[in-house]
Amino acid sequence: MDTIRVILADDHDLFVEGLTALLQDAPHIHFVGTASNGEEAVDLASEHTNADIFIMDLSMPKMDGIQAARELKKRKCRIPILALTQNDDGGSVSRAMKAGFVGYILKTASRDEFVEAIQTVASGEQYFSDRAKDALIFSMTGRERPDKVALTKREKEILKLITAELTTNEIAETLFISPYTVETHRKNLIQKLGVRNLAGLVRYAVEHGLMDEESDEG
Repeated sequence: MDTIRVILADDHDLFVEGLTALLQDAPHIHFVGTASNGEEAVDLASEHTNADIFIMDLSMPKMDGIQAARELKKRKCRIPILALTQNDDGGSVSRAMKAGFVGYILKTASRDEFVEAIQTVASGEQYFSDRAKDALIFSMTGRERPDKVALTKREKEILKLITAELTTNEIAETLFISPYTVETHRKNLIQKLGVRNLAGLVRYAVEHGLMDEESDEG
């Protein structure tokens, strides 16, 4: 197999370093360039037109991955793009596909899955992780994944405000409820979602795409 030339766009330096280190001994995979935001990603594709695959984070400053992919599509870029993200919700997968991504993999994927995804996309085929495919199917059928916890409208509102780093009193003022009620919901969320603290709540919300959902259900 010929060398697979990879370019990578992600705004988290530690993740970039971790991924490149994880794959440094992978056969035939060679990173030729990195970008830290969407605008740099577009420029990077112009600098490395002979790249075999572009691994792109969906959440980046200045221009997110979806916008960057659309811009590359306008510029007739022929490099296949693999979405790299923490979001495993159907909406994110669908948006990525419409923007021109030909693959979708989670940041929590194993080394072997990363290698498989890179080799598959570089060979001209599509690669979508099992969770991405399941999320898309459940999204299209209007059903929730079995592992996705159902939250009430109020719980989603509070979780979004927690993720926005509002204090208990600020959340109470925003939702016109008492601080005691906020704390009760917070404790219930921690127990319901099986996490240990506020950081766990935020991580769960991001990883499960809850911040992209509309809070219109009770």
